[in-house]
Amino acid sequence: MWLRSVRDDERCGCGQPFSSCPFWRQVGQAAFGGWDRVDVDRITRLRAQVDRARFLPQLASAALRRRLQPALDEYVGYYRQTYAAISQVSGSPVVIDSSKHASLAFCLRSSPGVDLRVVHMVRDSRAVAYSWSKVVDRPEAAGSQMSTYPAASAALRTDSVRVVFSPSEWCARPSCARSFQMAMTSVLPTVWSSGSRITCRWNGFMSVRPGPQSGRSGIQ
Repeated sequence: MWLRSVRDDERCGCGQPFSSCPFWRQVGQAAFGGWDRVDVDRITRLRAQVDRARFLPQLASAALRRRLQPALDEYVGYYRQTYAAISQVSGSPVVIDSSKHASLAFCLRSSPGVDLRVVHMVRDSRAVAYSWSKVVDRPEAAGSQMSTYPAASAALRTDSVRVVFSPSEWCARPSCARSFQMAMTSVLPTVWSSGSRITCRWNGFMSVRPGPQSGRSGIQ
């Protein structure tokens, strides 16, 4: 979110630029007194210090995490303020962050101010490799395309995330967008920090284009 939305002002799912979206403008005001008061360069530097896959061993261990703690606390503070503002503006007690990197989950897990739950969606690896091989325009940014990866790289990226989260329980696979949302709702009470995990898995190929209904689905 910090780079693509706050800095680059890409379009929200509602179709408006991030800076013009009424919802996100209210969130920025409630969280920081306005998005213009957020030091995106500082957040980017902090991210490089803590929010990377190579830091997972330190993030997973309280003893090893001490060296990262000052930067980690500052970094997570931006997310904590944003989540609180989203909850305040929307009136919802639950905020769903669609970020996909395991390292961010481990960063957030370290903060007592974030009541974290993780919904681990496992997609058929063939579908992942196929999707990442295609050249697809990013609808929120004119002239920009989604990243592509060769099959070997896609497999490595997918397996690394699965290893980190080590899913131990499976719920019924959703067959469409509506059942996907219902599945997410049903597993939200899972307490990941206590070691309990539920994974939703589906093997079919499904494509959901961004639209007005997906405007506030994630914060990346």
